[in-house]
Amino acid sequence: MKINDAKTHAAIKIDGEMSTQAVEQLMRDLALLRGQMLPQVPVKIEESATNALTQSDADIAAWLSTDGEVRLAARHLGYGWLVFSFSSRRAGQIGQGLVRLAGGEVIDLITTDQAQGQKAH
Repeated sequence: MKINDAKTHAAIKIDGEMSTQAVEQLMRDLALLRGQMLPQVPVKIEESATNALTQSDADIAAWLSTDGEVRLAARHLGYGWLVFSFSSRRAGQIGQGLVRLAGGEVIDLITTDQAQGQKAH
């Protein structure tokens, strides 16, 4: 894979059959490549975004990393596990916002188990 100087196009060559592991590695490589390209992924997502793949009732996990960041992961059937890292302050804001949106009860997703996290549905 090679990106042009303007960072607007990439040359990608894929040959033959690929195993599940090879497809997952290709997806990671493509994500890293896309992160270098212009225009950048928009900062704000439109509610009617047509290019976003939605995963209903995704499995989620959250844990406290050794560096004190909160890790939040969501499982997508196609993309696999997507893991995000937040400061504890930002994680709290996200949690409060989700509770307000859902109008439901608070569930504790945060664990100190850095390997797994507590799975919730």
